[in-house]
Amino acid sequence: MIWFDQPSATGPGGEFDLSDRGLLLADGVFTTALVVKGEVAFRDQHITRLIRDAGALGLAVQRERLEAVFDEQRIDVDLAALRVTVTRGAGERGLLPVSNAPPTIIQSFNRMESFVMASPKRIMVSDIRRNESSPTSRHKTLSYTDNVLALKHARISGFDDCLFLNTHGYITCSSAANVLAIFGDEICAPPIDDGVLPGVTTDFLMTVASEVGLTGHFKSMTLSDLQSANEVLLTNSLRGVVPVATVAERHFGTKRASELFDLWRAAVGLVR
Repeated sequence: MIWFDQPSATGPGGEFDLSDRGLLLADGVFTTALVVKGEVAFRDQHITRLIRDAGALGLAVQRERLEAVFDEQRIDVDLAALRVTVTRGAGERGLLPVSNAPPTIIQSFNRMESFVMASPKRIMVSDIRRNESSPTSRHKTLSYTDNVLALKHARISGFDDCLFLNTHGYITCSSAANVLAIFGDEICAPPIDDGVLPGVTTDFLMTVASEVGLTGHFKSMTLSDLQSANEVLLTNSLRGVVPVATVAERHFGTKRASELFDLWRAAVGLVR
């Protein structure tokens, strides 16, 4: 189900303007959140990040407007994925924005089935490098071409997902998730400056890691560093914690991943 909030239209649900810069130029940002029994998990954190990312593109969107879109329930299901997209709206031809029209906000829901922690994934290292100097690496923009092509190549090559390095060879993310590594009693995540999107789930896990005896740190990691880890995890807002089975033929355990998944599962309101 898709719902449009376009101030220039007659009201929410109006027709989508095909000259929208989000469609033509990927000029926009988005976030995806888990909805459990009508409640948006980490609602405030998603709204705050969306405002931050919109601001980085010069999109002036009011928090109250976003809150109304997040709280507008269009379907009644136990489990769903909510995506909220903010674009610069319709504009004239050309790259430079010339209109001061309010942004377009798009809300979409997709039903999800109840789930347990995903099975461990086999990951390959992508040949595509993530540009740590680009705003698109640190903000959740609509520009996902690299991610689409890298994931497609990984699947064709017999892997579940791909791992991106930045131009200096540091670990950044997978196609649609943050990457965390556990070294003994430390859990580490790449810093934003390495070209990493600040993850809502990652931030939560780093905050509660001490509950399972781990100390959280943000630090740069090479592929060699990652291969010396005890466990490698993928995290995002819909799947929580996903264990990694292998990266470049190195095998990893899954014990701490299960513990962290249980913490996330309780936080978002999922019950066994």
